[in-house]
Amino acid sequence: MPNKYQREIEEILRNMERTEPRQGLGNRIRAFNRPRPKPHREFHWALNASETCILIGVALALVAAGIAYYVQGDLFIPVLRLSLNGIVAVAAFAFILSGLIIAWRERFGYGRRQPVWRGNVVDMTPRRRGPFHALATQYRILRLKLRYWRSRGKE
Repeated sequence: MPNKYQREIEEILRNMERTEPRQGLGNRIRAFNRPRPKPHREFHWALNASETCILIGVALALVAAGIAYYVQGDLFIPVLRLSLNGIVAVAAFAFILSGLIIAWRERFGYGRRQPVWRGNVVDMTPRRRGPFHALATQYRILRLKLRYWRSRGKE
């Protein structure tokens, strides 16, 4: 009986050797040396709206300063009688101011959506607290501690 099992095991091992491609040491080492495929990176704009406005405003201010330096005076637009660098400077100021306003609104939560959990709006408004709320909370915590200390000694 044991010879029969031994022959079956040997036959299974021989069949496995025939079907599997043998990997030598060289194939395994070459697999480590292969260069990794480079992921396709897309351009991602990592600035929010306020940062973008401020960046555009600074760029426009630099353009206005460059125009004023290059022209050495005012370059008037004949129809409006306005200087080009003045228009660009006002646009720069407007962008910087709008960026600051947007950042201020984001910071203090204007236009913030209500928190939603599983499709239901969660009420996050705090309950009305009286003048002795903190004292009552401390008193409750002290009662819980005393109850824990008493029950700990009984075990």
